[in-house]
Amino acid sequence: MRSGNKRKKGVNWPWGAGVWWGARGKSGSMTSLTIERDIVTLNETAFAVPWLRFSCPCATCRHSASFQRIADLSVRPDSLPEAITIELGRDGELLHITWREDPVHHSTYRVDWLLDHAWNRSSEGQFSGEVLWDTAALGIRDMRWHDAPGCHAGLGSWTDDLFTHGFALLRGTTEAELQRLLAEFEPVHHTEYGRYADVRAVPEAEDLSEMSLNLTAHTDYPYRTVGPLLEFCYFVENQATGGEFFFLDGFKAAEDFRTEYPAWFALLATTPVEFEQLYSSHRYLYRLRRPVITLGPDERVQALHFGHSHAWSWQVPPERAADFYRAYHTFLKHLACEQYRVTRRFEAGECLAFRNTRILHGRHAFDPSTGTRRLITAYIPWDQLEARMRFHRESPNYLSPPARRIP
Repeated sequence: MRSGNKRKKGVNWPWGAGVWWGARGKSGSMTSLTIERDIVTLNETAFAVPWLRFSCPCATCRHSASFQRIADLSVRPDSLPEAITIELGRDGELLHITWREDPVHHSTYRVDWLLDHAWNRSSEGQFSGEVLWDTAALGIRDMRWHDAPGCHAGLGSWTDDLFTHGFALLRGTTEAELQRLLAEFEPVHHTEYGRYADVRAVPEAEDLSEMSLNLTAHTDYPYRTVGPLLEFCYFVENQATGGEFFFLDGFKAAEDFRTEYPAWFALLATTPVEFEQLYSSHRYLYRLRRPVITLGPDERVQALHFGHSHAWSWQVPPERAADFYRAYHTFLKHLACEQYRVTRRFEAGECLAFRNTRILHGRHAFDPSTGTRRLITAYIPWDQLEARMRFHRESPNYLSPPARRIP
């Protein structure tokens, strides 16, 4: 038996049941290997033998630089792949499989890579620790601020806050610092206004954001097929009377609404609302139908797409319109409850970064004759933030020395 593995006596391997124990890895933890017919189990996580052959990371099966699959599955035999040997490496960090083929094929996998690609691991669950909150919960947490110059597009406490609470508070922000942070996330999401929007009250404005009126709780761009987005609201000046900014956890508010009004919640999660936005100067009329609440496969709230100022028709039969009106109206009132809202008069140099499809935001009306209220908004596709975090965590499983470049 090869070194680094210990075979349990009495096992009829490979197509019987067996247990192999690998040596301890660098972290000191033991990696266990169990073989049961065509199922290989590593640390209680099961992998199918056909999938392991399908996922071979060798240079013949995957391109060594891009890691994209180059093996043509259509030319393989119809029979299922069959392993000759399955062994753990000495340190328990590598799994070696020899396949019964002509010629014999060898595969080597990083155990960490396999565990990251387990069949029952949710791609969304890779960023765990989501915390739903209202103002009482945030009072316990004591909202923390992050110095903008110390924030980067990688690991850090500010990105921890984004994944757990859906938002992060930055201070010491300047236009140059915001541009530097956006550049680290390139490419940014461009809107009709370009790379970012300079938001202030202007004459003959086409959008309520460029007026001084009250804005109810909303998510940006419910009328477009974009998102989720990482949104930045950076306050350059805030001298006008009024104009307090507020934000809330839409996931928490929606889950509470589900508990209190389950039938109305179901209506909002299944009934498309038509959202519109007219940009005369850009000659665009956007229109998109989607439910206010989007649920994931596990029935948890996955996203909110809501903007009362953009909502028009409902895709509901007239005889059910009264029920939907009650659901919509009650949800709008629910979002206005102070128990969910954090209201703040942001000062110059402060910035709120948040997940657009989770955190709803709005503002109180203000008087532009009393001073300037100016903020800059910018957007990064949320999946780029996830991809950057995933790269920092998992790239060692890919960026191996050329001699053993394997996932």
